[in-house]
Amino acid sequence: MDLHPEDEENSSFQKAIDEFQKVFINDLLLCKEKIERLKTQQLQGRTFEKERNTMKSSALIDLVDKLIAEEDDEVDSQKRRLADPKTSKGRWDPFHQGDILRSIWFYGYKGSLTEPPCTQLVHWRVIDEPMLISSTQLMHMKRLLFDHIDADCVPTSVQWEGSVARPIQQSTTTPVWKCSCKNFLSDDDREALGVSTC
Repeated sequence: MDLHPEDEENSSFQKAIDEFQKVFINDLLLCKEKIERLKTQQLQGRTFEKERNTMKSSALIDLVDKLIAEEDDEVDSQKRRLADPKTSKGRWDPFHQGDILRSIWFYGYKGSLTEPPCTQLVHWRVIDEPMLISSTQLMHMKRLLFDHIDADCVPTSVQWEGSVARPIQQSTTTPVWKCSCKNFLSDDDREALGVSTC
């Protein structure tokens, strides 16, 4: 993923952001309901220790209120965007050729999970041409990932210093390979060219 040189919005990726936005808003509202319910119970003297710990965090309550206020603006913006006839219709397709998946070729390496226990068992594939998005979409995606609070008012982000990845590990021994047209061609290219590799 990279920023578009003219800062153009990726309409296919925006569909994914919109779907994540729905979950983000729903969880915020459920958390807000829980906080209101706990406030009522506290006033009636019926809270338990676990609930009291949730209520002690006035910073959490302030954060939820702030996020909900920001989301009200975002919901209005999203409604305008979805009503715009220029906005592409339909469901998000992670394999949408051109906007999401700009190439069928990739770099590959054997690596590890990005969060503890960081086990070395993942075969990573990195597409050789990054998807392009706008700076607004990047900021929105970061916000959805970093500020998400679940229905129980628990932050879900595993971010580290503003990134969803753990610190980069130094490795000089990990082999990296590139899968290109020399390895295979797409079905369309193979049919058009009459060959199986470039």
